[in-house]
Amino acid sequence: MAEIRINQTRASELQQVFRYLDTTQGVQAINDYARRNRLSAVAAKAHFVAWIQFMVYKEVTGLRFSPSPVMDQVWHFMIVSTRAYREFCNHYFGRFVDHEPTEQPLSADYPAIRHGAWNFFNDIDEELWPSGDDSDADCG
Repeated sequence: MAEIRINQTRASELQQVFRYLDTTQGVQAINDYARRNRLSAVAAKAHFVAWIQFMVYKEVTGLRFSPSPVMDQVWHFMIVSTRAYREFCNHYFGRFVDHEPTEQPLSADYPAIRHGAWNFFNDIDEELWPSGDDSDADCG
């Protein structure tokens, strides 16, 4: 895989996406997700953090790659509420972010993408950003 290039200007702009987690809408979404999936609020918030990391990293690199199953679960949860999801996307990304299936669960480039995300965020949740052997999401 060629070197992953980060759009630094866009990266700075997108750090604000994490603020969503503390907004009224974000807290409500996390609580609803926790109830629906029988998770603690802490675990649900960790799922949302990983999903937002995925969304941000995908945006700043321009790469098309699949989320982990947990990230995809959050994405499906969010996209079902189309109005709220559209508002989230427009507010934080400036456009609607499509959810499209990919042909294979994880690309051969996933280890490099995961490593790049780890470097970009200075840390990732190892369980929510699996190594690649244990992930079978097919959306992106």
